[in-house]
Amino acid sequence: MLLKLIVIGFLTFIGTYTYVENSNIRGADTFALVATAIVCLIAFVYFRGTAKVVSGAISKASAVKDEVSTRLNAGNSDLYAIAEREINEGKADNGLWSQALVNVQGNEALRKVEYMKLRAKQLRRG
Repeated sequence: MLLKLIVIGFLTFIGTYTYVENSNIRGADTFALVATAIVCLIAFVYFRGTAKVVSGAISKASAVKDEVSTRLNAGNSDLYAIAEREINEGKADNGLWSQALVNVQGNEALRKVEYMKLRAKQLRRG
């Protein structure tokens, strides 16, 4: 790994130095540009493996959130039934009905489900 970082740093130095020689950049700016390029590239290579770990952790957290959400919703089946009955009887809360449409970006096919979620949440709060 260390050899890989050294080679990448050297190649970055050569590329950046060649760019600097063909431009109007001189003095301390030259050093700053070359050093920044090397540090950024080494950091990218070093932390690329870390990104996989973070991605895996995010996936795990998402799975746990979905499981918790499923369990919470299972305990609220009566609340969803109330919300569905309100829709079927034409007694849906107009504000929530509109909010449901906005939440599903105008998709009428999903509006009823979204309303039921919002209404169940409202009923749960009391």
